[in-house]
Amino acid sequence: MRNSTVIILIIVAVVAMAFGGWISFNDSGEKASVTIHKEKIKQDTESAVEQGEKLVNEATSKSKELIDQGDQGEPASENASGTEETETAASP
Repeated sequence: MRNSTVIILIIVAVVAMAFGGWISFNDSGEKASVTIHKEKIKQDTESAVEQGEKLVNEATSKSKELIDQGDQGEPASENASGTEETETAASP
């Protein structure tokens, strides 16, 4: 069972690589060949890394914004708990 799972995963990977344009198959009469397009793989992986970095940067800035919003809300909760003194209004 384990061997068949590995074989299926390899087949799926090869098919995905073919659809992605990373490999191609050529059959010219008595010769068959497989071409690996290294430049295409390099471009795609560089693009994926750049997009990943962009997502991480966006998530980091959004997290910082949320943390800052939480920090700004802390004094309001202190007021509600009565830790700060309040002035009483003078009666006329």
